[in-house]
Amino acid sequence: MTAVTDQTIYYDPYDLEIDADPYPVYRRLREEAPLYHNQPHDFFAVSRADDVEAVLADHETFISGRGAILVFIRADVEMPPGMLIFEDPPIHTRHRKLVSRVFTL
Repeated sequence: MTAVTDQTIYYDPYDLEIDADPYPVYRRLREEAPLYHNQPHDFFAVSRADDVEAVLADHETFISGRGAILVFIRADVEMPPGMLIFEDPPIHTRHRKLVSRVFTL
């Protein structure tokens, strides 16, 4: 998959106008730029469900351990231990198994 950097499509997670009604932008991303690169903030966005699922399942290439907020990722902040959402396998898998018992009686 090749990233699209077409300037006629613009997605910015910090743009309040886009956030007010993001669905037209999401539609264009899915149709025209399923792998989108935002140059000003230097991040990639994956917009098709099958591609998102593939990314989520590929723990070797894509990690959560550095956080999910661009400012934290760029600052190279080390996430404190025990923050499940920012963990990668195998520790995430062990913690998820323990925590899931609370939600699946």
